Amino acid sequence: MADINKARQQINDIDAQMAELFCRRMDAVKRGWNYKKERGLPIFNFEGNVRWSPQEQSGWRIPTIATITSTSSNMLWSCQSGIKAALWTA
Repeated sequence: MADINKARQQINDIDAQMAELFCRRMDAVKRGWNYKKERGLPIFNFEGNVRWSPQEQSGWRIPTIATITSTSSNMLWSCQSGIKAALWTA
């Protein structure tokens, strides 16, 4: 039973770290959005968003990162539309 408790604690610790990193990412996204908004630049630059080599685009990485970036994009659209998300008001 100690092994499962240790594994659960490790998962909880990692989840907390991931949540913190996501919040930091969203802060950076917000700064980028504000920069572009102030200068009249397009919010999304799909051609400039290639970040990984073909070797890195395998396995679980891309679906996981795609989910995270999709969430960021959705929050950006909400912000652009004047809708405030709970993460951005804290």
